[in-house]
Amino acid sequence: MGERNPCFLPFILSNILPVRNYNHWQKKSQVFHINYLFDFCYNDIVIYMSVKKTIKLKNSFSEIKKLNDFLGEFLQHHSLNILNHQDIQLSLEEIFNNILLYAYPDRQAHEISFQFNLENKVLWICIEDDGIPFNLLEVKEPELTTPLQERQVGGLGIHLIRSLMDEISYQRKNNKNILTIKKNTN
Repeated sequence: MGERNPCFLPFILSNILPVRNYNHWQKKSQVFHINYLFDFCYNDIVIYMSVKKTIKLKNSFSEIKKLNDFLGEFLQHHSLNILNHQDIQLSLEEIFNNILLYAYPDRQAHEISFQFNLENKVLWICIEDDGIPFNLLEVKEPELTTPLQERQVGGLGIHLIRSLMDEISYQRKNNKNILTIKKNTN
């Protein structure tokens, strides 16, 4: 068996990590956090990468472009599978539209937060809003075999999100809806 070799740490920190410039991600309305953890085990280096980035949007349909641009930059910057881009974009647009249409009966200004967390090619997106409580996991699956003319309106967007994402969770905490979606980007 080999021995642990901590001498690789300075090499990695000075030669491998600076390859990408993360400073361009820091903007006034966005918060960026990057964290690298290293585990040196018997001459093999295992690198665990965790990237967190947050965008906060107003509850306005005009903000959808910012969300799509943010997602595109994030996926491109981290060289994630482009095939997942459409699934994630469609899901986020559907979630954002539902929040805009149904979460705020007071029609006042509110903030919606999207936190992207990438861990080893698994993307978790946590969406927080202070709208009325709504757990999309409690919505019944739509009847897809019924002819269109006989179907109830609504529910197809939620069905789409469920089918495109690998995992979905919901909680209500501190008067906020917290929806987390997961997509494996391998």
